[in-house]
Amino acid sequence: MDRRVTVPRQEPTPQPAPSENARYVVYAPHLTKRADLAPYNEECSRYFPDNKPARTTVEVMLKSPDLLVEITVTACIPD
Repeated sequence: MDRRVTVPRQEPTPQPAPSENARYVVYAPHLTKRADLAPYNEECSRYFPDNKPARTTVEVMLKSPDLLVEITVTACIPD
């Protein structure tokens, strides 16, 4: 799984505020392979070195066998 591509793709969301103002509140990855958990955790640690959001990771069967991960993100934009 190329987790280095997946995690940064979440960064531009939410819009329209600048991404550096966004604060991730909940980050919920759904992985299709349990074996991907350790490498995924390693990449998340690089992307979220401090102030990690609350996270629940689950193993799922996604609709297409080509899909490796689905990520649900809840973020807020401070006033």
